[in-house]
Formats: sequence, C-alpha cells, structure tokens
Amino acid sequence: MNNPDDAIGKAAALAQFVAKAEEVCRVALGVAPSSREVIDGRPIVRARVGTDSVIVHYRRDPARVTREWAVMTALHEQGAPIPRPIFARGQWFIQEDVGTVPLSRAIADGSGPGLFSLLGDAIDALAATHRAGAAAGLASRVPALGSDPRWTAALLQRIAAVSTRAGVALLPAWPAPFQALLRPREQAFIKWDARPDNAMVASAGGIIWFDWEHACARHRTDDLIWLLCDETVADDAETEGALLASRLGQFQSKPRRAEADPALIAFAIAHSLVRIDVRTRLAERDVPASVPLTLGEIRRRQIGRAVRWSRRNKRFREATDWLRRLRDRWVDADG
Repeated sequence: MNNPDDAIGKAAALAQFVAKAEEVCRVALGVAPSSREVIDGRPIVRARVGTDSVIVHYRRDPARVTREWAVMTALHEQGAPIPRPIFARGQWFIQEDVGTVPLSRAIADGSGPGLFSLLGDAIDALAATHRAGAAAGLASRVPALGSDPRWTAALLQRIAAVSTRAGVALLPAWPAPFQALLRPREQAFIKWDARPDNAMVASAGGIIWFDWEHACARHRTDDLIWLLCDETVADDAETEGALLASRLGQFQSKPRRAEADPALIAFAIAHSLVRIDVRTRLAERDVPASVPLTLGEIRRRQIGRAVRWSRRNKRFREATDWLRRLRDRWVDADG
C-alpha cells in the first residue's frame, strides 16, 4: 500500500461497517454478532441464532438487495444449492452461513482428479440453480444482458485495454466477429459472476453458490465459462476437456461439442482476457485477492487458456496468432 491514508480510510470504513452490521443484527435477529473478520479484503460479520450461524452482507445499491432477495427466495423454494435467505432491508442482506472454505481456496494449486471432482460438483450445482430458476420463471424477472450493442462494445474495450498494456496492436478485424458471437442466443436465467470466489464448499458437503445480486438472463453456457476460465482455476487442459465432455450438455438446448460452438469459444476467449484487465485494475487499487497470484502468473494462465480455446475452431485462426503474439511479447518477457 503506497499511501498510509488509504490504510486509515479502510480501517475507518471497516469500523463503520461493523458498527452498522451490529445494529442490523440486533434489529433483524435480536442478537449481537458472534464474530467479525476480514477474508480476502471483505469484512465478514457472523451472528448465531440458536444453533444456526448467519452472515451479514452489505450492498452499495439497495436495488441489488431487492433483486438478490427475490432471486434467492425463489431459488430456495425450488431447493437450489444456495444459502437460505433470512432478511433484507435497504443495503443489508442476511443469509445462512454455509461454510468457511471458498471454492477458490479449495482448488488453489489443484489439478487432476481433485480439481475435476471439485469443479464437477460446482458445475452440477450451477446447473441445478439454472433448473430451479427456470422452474420459478426467473428469466423474465431479472435484467436481460447483452442485447444493447454498448454492452458488447464495453466488453471489447476491456480486451483493448489488455492489448494496450501489452503493447500489441489489436487485430483490426477483431471487433466484428466477436460482436456478432457475443450477442445473446437465449434469454435463460443465469447467475453471471459464477466465479469460484462466489461458491462455498459447504460444511454439510457439496457446493453452494452465493452472491446473486448480478443474476440476469443470457446464455446458460456463460456461467460455465465464468467458472472454468477464472484466473483462480489452474490452466489444466486435460481437466477442462474432461469437464466439457461430461458437463457441457447441461447448459445447452441442443448438446454439441465445444469445438462446434463458436459463440461459446468467443466468450471463453473474451472472458479469459477480461479477467486480466479486472485483476490488473484491482491490483492498482491494492485490493487483495482470494488466491495470491502475481499479475505475471495471471497473464500466463489466462493467455494460455485463451490460446487453447481459440484453437478449438479454425474460424479463430487470426485470434490464435494475435494471442500468441500477446503471449510472446507480454508473458514470455516476464520469464
């Protein structure tokens, strides 16, 4: 941290959060918090109600609390693998405490059978939330994402930012095919933001998905890519291939291999690169990450992943060549 004032500001903000969370606990639950801690930069306040433990969350936008409450209530009624929603008011949300081991930590440095098992369970749980959302009719109750051309343009700007940082000119023809492929093919209920940081290895077993404030309607396969192409997931080609072969069909109306789905490939490439931009911006703000990876490690992992996805279909040949130049200029130079 470069500026000592930043530390003072963060400490004051944390103290303010804890004080308000204590007030919310007393009003909503009639109890005081049982523990307070900071995990991966996030303040976590827990309270005990009888034998149950709950977690208090804060959202900047009250509208997101309203959406999250509606989505989680509907999903919980359908038996989806999510925490039980308990209380929502204004910017505050209280839910069941399902465990203390985020999926991102459970898979850190993992590969092979262990990684396959954990990610397979997470994918199955994610697919279960999709089925629950469909049964509850949630697709029509959440925002549709991607129809506005400005959304695709903003996504491609994140890729351009990566290109600029690396000093490798962006392909002149890049935007056109990607803009077409990133348009929504369906308006199904999905989680969005389906990162390992937002899943918990439950104390009672299985994987539980939380943080539903970004739920929207779009491609179901997007959630799969959010998970598999996250920077906290090891770049294990064999495990990724096995998971796609065994689970991709759960997210498609008409099952087909990944190699035959250009839109899936386009989103995987784009998302892998966007995560580089996101993590770079967070590092510049000194925001701690759940899994301690250097920016060099993240670039190596994500660009390698993007190259592999681009090679799945020959229509991405130019993208493959550009990604290799990006890797040669930016990753290999890091050693």
